[in-house]
Amino acid sequence: MIRVLVVDDHPGVRRGYVLLFEHAPNMVVVGEAADGESAIDAFARLRPDVTVLDLSLPTISGWEVLSRIREMAADARVLIVSVCGDDRDFQRARDAGACGYLLKECPADEVVAAVRSMAPTR
Repeated sequence: MIRVLVVDDHPGVRRGYVLLFEHAPNMVVVGEAADGESAIDAFARLRPDVTVLDLSLPTISGWEVLSRIREMAADARVLIVSVCGDDRDFQRARDAGACGYLLKECPADEVVAAVRSMAPTR
């Protein structure tokens, strides 16, 4: 099972991701967070296989969350999902240690495929 942590400040978006992953074969959502502080706490407590992370978060930005997650676990697998992105954002995410970057407008099957591709093999 691929253990997923979903981090997004919009309840409807977060719920959509939860439903998407819960219905995907061999995936389970182990936690959710609506802000940066909760995301860091949830990651530390749950150690998910993949964290799906929005960049626009209250309390602590998604960029800072990514940095702190990478400090806790250098091999953490983080998929950034954002409403906007350009080449600078993609490069910044890569430099910060994200394993992937998708726009929120992408199809659901691409999100699932991205999470599946970055999950550790056991």
